[in-house]
Amino acid sequence: MLSTLRTLLPYLLHHRWRYAAGAASLAVRTLFAAAIPFGLKFAVDALAARATTPLLVRYAMILLGLAAAKGVFQYLTRLTLIGASRDIEFELRNDLAGRLLEMPLRFYSAYSTGDLMSRTVNDLNAVRMMLGPGLMFLLETALTFAAALTVMSATDWQLTALVFLAAPLVTLTVSHYGRRTHDRFQKVQERVAELTSAIGENLTAVRMVRVYQRGDSELRRFGERNDQLLEENMALIDIWQRMYPRIELLVGSTYAVVLGFGGWRVIQGVMTLGDFVMFMTY
Repeated sequence: MLSTLRTLLPYLLHHRWRYAAGAASLAVRTLFAAAIPFGLKFAVDALAARATTPLLVRYAMILLGLAAAKGVFQYLTRLTLIGASRDIEFELRNDLAGRLLEMPLRFYSAYSTGDLMSRTVNDLNAVRMMLGPGLMFLLETALTFAAALTVMSATDWQLTALVFLAAPLVTLTVSHYGRRTHDRFQKVQERVAELTSAIGENLTAVRMVRVYQRGDSELRRFGERNDQLLEENMALIDIWQRMYPRIELLVGSTYAVVLGFGGWRVIQGVMTLGDFVMFMTY
Protein backbone atom coordinates (compact mmCIF):
# COMPACT_ATOMS: atom_id res chain seq x y z
CA MET A 1 0.00 0.00 0.00
CA LEU A 2 2.78 2.46 0.96
CA SER A 3 4.76 1.64 -2.19
CA THR A 4 1.63 2.32 -4.25
CA LEU A 5 1.16 5.70 -2.58
CA ARG A 6 4.82 6.56 -3.17
CA THR A 7 4.34 5.77 -6.85
CA LEU A 8 1.26 7.98 -7.04
CA LEU A 9 2.74 10.84 -4.99
CA PRO A 10 4.22 12.74 -7.98
CA TYR A 11 0.83 12.69 -9.71
CA LEU A 12 -0.91 13.90 -6.55
CA LEU A 13 1.63 16.70 -6.09
CA HIS A 14 1.13 17.75 -9.71
CA HIS A 15 -2.58 18.28 -8.96
CA ARG A 16 -2.13 19.40 -5.34
CA TRP A 17 -3.92 22.74 -5.81
CA ARG A 18 -6.97 21.05 -7.30
CA TYR A 19 -7.08 18.61 -4.41
CA ALA A 20 -6.66 21.49 -1.95
CA ALA A 21 -9.52 23.37 -3.61
CA GLY A 22 -11.65 20.22 -3.53
CA ALA A 23 -10.91 19.67 0.15
CA ALA A 24 -11.79 23.31 0.94
CA SER A 25 -15.04 23.01 -1.01
CA LEU A 26 -15.83 19.78 0.83
CA ALA A 27 -15.22 21.48 4.18
CA VAL A 28 -17.67 24.27 3.29
CA ARG A 29 -20.17 21.67 2.08
CA THR A 30 -19.84 19.84 5.41
CA LEU A 31 -20.55 23.05 7.33
CA PHE A 32 -23.76 23.63 5.37
CA ALA A 33 -24.74 19.97 5.81
CA ALA A 34 -24.15 20.22 9.57
CA ALA A 35 -26.20 23.42 9.74
CA ILE A 36 -29.31 21.76 8.25
CA PRO A 37 -30.15 19.63 11.33
CA PHE A 38 -29.33 22.65 13.50
CA GLY A 39 -31.87 24.75 11.58
CA LEU A 40 -34.35 21.88 11.79
CA LYS A 41 -34.00 21.96 15.58
CA PHE A 42 -35.15 25.59 15.76
CA ALA A 43 -37.99 24.91 13.33
CA VAL A 44 -39.28 21.95 15.39
CA ASP A 45 -38.98 23.88 18.66
CA ALA A 46 -40.84 26.80 17.09
CA LEU A 47 -43.53 24.42 15.83
CA ALA A 48 -43.87 22.91 19.30
CA ALA A 49 -44.25 26.42 20.72
CA ARG A 50 -47.08 27.12 18.26
CA ALA A 51 -45.08 29.55 16.16
CA THR A 52 -46.77 31.73 13.57
CA THR A 53 -46.90 30.73 9.93
CA PRO A 54 -44.52 33.51 8.75
CA LEU A 55 -41.87 32.28 11.22
CA LEU A 56 -42.20 28.69 10.01
CA VAL A 57 -41.99 29.86 6.40
CA ARG A 58 -38.81 31.74 7.29
CA TYR A 59 -37.28 28.59 8.79
CA ALA A 60 -38.33 26.62 5.72
CA MET A 61 -36.62 29.15 3.43
CA ILE A 62 -33.47 29.00 5.56
CA LEU A 63 -33.40 25.21 5.33
CA LEU A 64 -33.98 25.40 1.59
CA GLY A 65 -31.10 27.85 1.24
CA LEU A 66 -28.79 25.64 3.29
CA ALA A 67 -29.70 22.62 1.16
CA ALA A 68 -29.09 24.58 -2.04
CA ALA A 69 -25.71 25.82 -0.80
CA LYS A 70 -24.78 22.28 0.21
CA GLY A 71 -25.70 21.04 -3.26
CA VAL A 72 -23.60 23.72 -4.98
CA PHE A 73 -20.48 22.93 -2.96
CA GLN A 74 -21.12 19.19 -3.34
CA TYR A 75 -21.08 19.70 -7.11
CA LEU A 76 -17.88 21.79 -6.92
CA THR A 77 -16.25 19.13 -4.76
CA ARG A 78 -17.06 16.32 -7.18
CA LEU A 79 -16.06 18.45 -10.16
CA THR A 80 -12.68 19.21 -8.60
CA LEU A 81 -11.67 15.95 -6.90
CA ILE A 82 -13.12 13.48 -9.39
CA GLY A 83 -11.94 15.65 -12.28
CA ALA A 84 -8.41 15.54 -10.86
CA SER A 85 -8.60 11.75 -10.52
CA ARG A 86 -9.68 11.48 -14.17
CA ASP A 87 -6.69 13.55 -15.26
CA ILE A 88 -4.35 11.41 -13.15
CA GLU A 89 -5.84 8.29 -14.74
CA PHE A 90 -5.16 9.79 -18.18
CA GLU A 91 -1.55 10.55 -17.22
CA LEU A 92 -1.07 7.08 -15.73
CA ARG A 93 -2.37 5.40 -18.89
CA ASN A 94 -0.01 7.46 -21.06
CA ASP A 95 2.96 6.70 -18.82
CA LEU A 96 2.04 3.01 -18.68
CA ALA A 97 1.75 2.82 -22.47
CA GLY A 98 5.16 4.45 -22.82
CA ARG A 99 6.65 2.07 -20.27
CA LEU A 100 5.22 -0.99 -22.02
CA LEU A 101 6.75 0.15 -25.31
CA GLU A 102 10.17 0.31 -23.62
CA MET A 103 10.01 -3.20 -22.11
CA PRO A 104 12.18 -5.96 -23.64
CA LEU A 105 10.75 -9.03 -25.36
CA ARG A 106 11.44 -11.29 -22.37
CA PHE A 107 8.96 -9.19 -20.37
CA TYR A 108 6.17 -10.16 -22.77
CA SER A 109 7.23 -13.79 -22.50
CA ALA A 110 6.78 -13.63 -18.72
CA TYR A 111 3.39 -11.86 -18.79
CA SER A 112 0.44 -12.79 -20.97
CA THR A 113 -1.42 -10.24 -23.05
CA GLY A 114 -4.61 -10.86 -21.06
CA ASP A 115 -2.85 -10.17 -17.76
CA LEU A 116 -1.47 -6.89 -19.07
CA MET A 117 -4.86 -5.90 -20.48
CA SER A 118 -6.54 -6.67 -17.15
CA ARG A 119 -4.05 -4.59 -15.22
CA THR A 120 -4.25 -1.75 -17.71
CA VAL A 121 -8.05 -1.58 -17.58
CA ASN A 122 -9.16 -2.83 -14.16
CA ASP A 123 -6.24 -1.84 -11.96
CA LEU A 124 -5.98 1.69 -13.30
CA ASN A 125 -9.72 2.10 -12.90
CA ALA A 126 -9.37 0.98 -9.27
CA VAL A 127 -6.60 3.57 -8.76
CA ARG A 128 -8.84 6.28 -10.20
CA MET A 129 -11.67 5.25 -7.87
CA MET A 130 -9.29 5.45 -4.91
CA LEU A 131 -7.94 8.89 -5.84
CA GLY A 132 -11.38 10.28 -6.73
CA PRO A 133 -14.54 8.97 -5.04
CA GLY A 134 -12.55 6.99 -2.45
CA LEU A 135 -10.59 10.00 -1.22
CA MET A 136 -13.65 12.24 -1.42
CA PHE A 137 -15.80 9.91 0.69
CA LEU A 138 -12.96 9.44 3.19
CA LEU A 139 -12.61 13.20 3.70
CA GLU A 140 -16.37 13.66 3.75
CA THR A 141 -16.79 10.98 6.42
CA ALA A 142 -14.02 12.43 8.58
CA LEU A 143 -15.33 16.01 8.37
CA THR A 144 -18.96 14.98 8.88
CA PHE A 145 -17.97 12.85 11.87
CA ALA A 146 -16.06 15.74 13.46
CA ALA A 147 -18.90 18.22 12.89
CA ALA A 148 -21.61 15.84 14.11
CA LEU A 149 -19.61 14.80 17.17
CA THR A 150 -19.04 18.44 18.15
CA VAL A 151 -22.71 19.43 17.86
CA MET A 152 -24.03 16.22 19.42
CA SER A 153 -21.65 16.43 22.39
CA ALA A 154 -22.62 20.05 23.00
CA THR A 155 -26.31 19.08 22.89
CA ASP A 156 -26.26 15.98 25.13
CA TRP A 157 -22.99 14.21 25.89
CA GLN A 158 -24.70 11.25 27.57
CA LEU A 159 -26.79 10.47 24.51
CA THR A 160 -23.69 10.97 22.36
CA ALA A 161 -21.76 8.42 24.41
CA LEU A 162 -24.63 5.98 23.99
CA VAL A 163 -24.53 6.42 20.22
CA PHE A 164 -20.83 5.64 20.01
CA LEU A 165 -21.05 2.48 22.07
CA ALA A 166 -21.69 0.56 18.84
CA ALA A 167 -18.83 2.27 16.97
CA PRO A 168 -16.13 -0.25 18.03
CA LEU A 169 -18.34 -3.16 16.97
CA VAL A 170 -18.97 -1.60 13.57
CA THR A 171 -15.23 -0.92 13.16
CA LEU A 172 -14.31 -4.51 14.03
CA THR A 173 -16.94 -5.85 11.63
CA VAL A 174 -15.73 -3.68 8.75
CA SER A 175 -12.08 -4.52 9.51
CA HIS A 176 -12.76 -8.27 9.64
CA TYR A 177 -14.74 -8.44 6.42
CA GLY A 178 -12.60 -5.79 4.73
CA ARG A 179 -9.53 -8.03 4.82
CA ARG A 180 -11.51 -10.96 3.43
CA THR A 181 -12.99 -8.73 0.73
CA HIS A 182 -9.52 -7.56 -0.33
CA ASP A 183 -8.18 -11.12 -0.59
CA ARG A 184 -11.22 -12.31 -2.52
CA PHE A 185 -11.11 -9.29 -4.84
CA GLN A 186 -7.50 -10.14 -5.68
CA LYS A 187 -8.60 -13.63 -6.71
CA VAL A 188 -11.38 -12.18 -8.85
CA GLN A 189 -8.83 -9.99 -10.62
CA GLU A 190 -6.61 -13.02 -11.24
CA ARG A 191 -9.53 -14.90 -12.79
CA VAL A 192 -10.38 -11.89 -14.96
CA ALA A 193 -6.77 -11.79 -16.16
CA GLU A 194 -6.86 -15.52 -17.00
CA LEU A 195 -10.14 -15.17 -18.88
CA THR A 196 -8.94 -12.11 -20.78
CA SER A 197 -5.71 -13.91 -21.65
CA ALA A 198 -7.64 -16.91 -23.00
CA ILE A 199 -9.81 -14.64 -25.16
CA GLY A 200 -6.77 -12.78 -26.47
CA GLU A 201 -4.95 -15.98 -27.35
CA ASN A 202 -7.94 -17.35 -29.25
CA LEU A 203 -8.50 -14.13 -31.17
CA THR A 204 -4.82 -13.97 -32.09
CA ALA A 205 -4.66 -17.60 -33.21
CA VAL A 206 -8.19 -17.92 -34.57
CA ARG A 207 -6.96 -19.32 -37.90
CA MET A 208 -4.93 -22.03 -36.17
CA VAL A 209 -7.89 -22.92 -33.98
CA ARG A 210 -10.04 -23.42 -37.06
CA VAL A 211 -7.40 -25.33 -39.02
CA TYR A 212 -6.78 -27.83 -36.21
CA GLN A 213 -10.48 -27.93 -35.22
CA ARG A 214 -9.77 -26.80 -31.66
CA GLY A 215 -12.98 -24.78 -31.41
CA ASP A 216 -14.87 -27.18 -29.13
CA SER A 217 -11.96 -27.69 -26.74
CA GLU A 218 -11.30 -23.94 -26.57
CA LEU A 219 -14.97 -23.33 -25.83
CA ARG A 220 -14.80 -25.84 -22.98
CA ARG A 221 -11.63 -24.17 -21.70
CA PHE A 222 -13.31 -20.78 -21.87
CA GLY A 223 -16.38 -22.14 -20.08
CA GLU A 224 -14.26 -23.58 -17.28
CA ARG A 225 -12.47 -20.29 -16.70
CA ASN A 226 -15.74 -18.41 -16.90
CA ASP A 227 -17.19 -20.73 -14.24
CA GLN A 228 -14.14 -20.10 -12.05
CA LEU A 229 -14.66 -16.35 -12.38
CA LEU A 230 -18.33 -16.78 -11.48
CA GLU A 231 -17.40 -18.80 -8.38
CA GLU A 232 -14.93 -16.15 -7.20
CA ASN A 233 -17.49 -13.38 -7.77
CA MET A 234 -20.15 -15.33 -5.89
CA ALA A 235 -17.70 -15.86 -3.02
CA LEU A 236 -17.08 -12.11 -2.96
CA ILE A 237 -20.82 -11.41 -2.94
CA ASP A 238 -21.22 -13.93 -0.11
CA ILE A 239 -18.78 -11.90 2.00
CA TRP A 240 -20.72 -8.72 1.25
CA GLN A 241 -24.06 -10.30 2.11
CA ARG A 242 -22.61 -11.33 5.47
CA MET A 243 -21.06 -7.95 6.22
CA TYR A 244 -23.79 -5.45 5.33
CA PRO A 245 -26.66 -7.08 7.31
CA ARG A 246 -24.45 -7.14 10.41
CA ILE A 247 -23.62 -3.47 10.02
CA GLU A 248 -27.28 -2.61 9.43
CA LEU A 249 -28.22 -4.59 12.55
CA LEU A 250 -25.70 -2.72 14.70
CA VAL A 251 -26.73 0.67 13.32
CA GLY A 252 -30.45 -0.14 13.62
CA SER A 253 -30.01 -1.32 17.21
CA THR A 254 -28.23 1.94 18.03
CA TYR A 255 -31.12 3.91 16.53
CA ALA A 256 -33.59 1.96 18.66
CA VAL A 257 -31.61 2.59 21.85
CA VAL A 258 -31.18 6.29 21.07
CA LEU A 259 -34.87 6.60 20.23
CA GLY A 260 -35.86 5.08 23.56
CA PHE A 261 -33.34 6.92 25.75
CA GLY A 262 -33.67 10.20 23.86
CA GLY A 263 -37.46 10.05 23.97
CA TRP A 264 -37.31 9.48 27.72
CA ARG A 265 -35.04 12.54 28.14
CA VAL A 266 -37.49 14.65 26.11
CA ILE A 267 -40.35 13.51 28.36
CA GLN A 268 -38.25 14.36 31.42
CA GLY A 269 -37.57 17.83 30.02
CA VAL A 270 -33.81 17.34 29.87
CA MET A 271 -33.74 18.11 26.15
CA THR A 272 -36.22 19.70 23.78
CA LEU A 273 -38.01 17.95 20.95
CA GLY A 274 -35.94 19.99 18.50
CA ASP A 275 -32.73 18.80 20.15
CA PHE A 276 -33.88 15.20 19.79
CA VAL A 277 -34.87 15.63 16.12
CA MET A 278 -31.49 17.24 15.41
CA PHE A 279 -29.75 14.39 17.20
CA MET A 280 -31.57 11.73 15.21
CA THR A 281 -30.87 13.60 11.97
CA TYR A 282 -27.12 13.47 12.61
